[in-house]
Amino acid sequence: MKKTIKIYVKQFHTPEEKAEAQKVVKEKGLQEFNSLSFQFGNIPEGEHEIDPNYLFSNQYNTIGKDGHNGYRIFEYCECLTVPHARPAGHGYYIAEGIEELRKVQKQQLICGYCGKRYNKKARRCSVRPAWIRHI
Repeated sequence: MKKTIKIYVKQFHTPEEKAEAQKVVKEKGLQEFNSLSFQFGNIPEGEHEIDPNYLFSNQYNTIGKDGHNGYRIFEYCECLTVPHARPAGHGYYIAEGIEELRKVQKQQLICGYCGKRYNKKARRCSVRPAWIRHI
């Protein structure tokens, strides 16, 4: 498995940029995550690296760089409130790299009871006899 997966995150701040983001959401089938606050911090626009060994069904954690520990990134995230005198309706989305993330997600399984992760070959959890499922 690859050591990292590169993605490109793009921000939107204006109604025009949001409309462009909505087109990408429909084209790529991105999962939307709308937040009442931007508690995830301002995700910098640009390239980020994701560790493919520990993925979730609706979020990705970036590898830290430049003294930052990393970010929790959703496929599409829009802030619904007005923090710090910004207009509501700003956010970010994964503009490139989502296809590779989804390909790796399909190869990973997780036990719904204990959370242990497996590759495609496993059928039952070794910790607890429970069925495992896709992430």
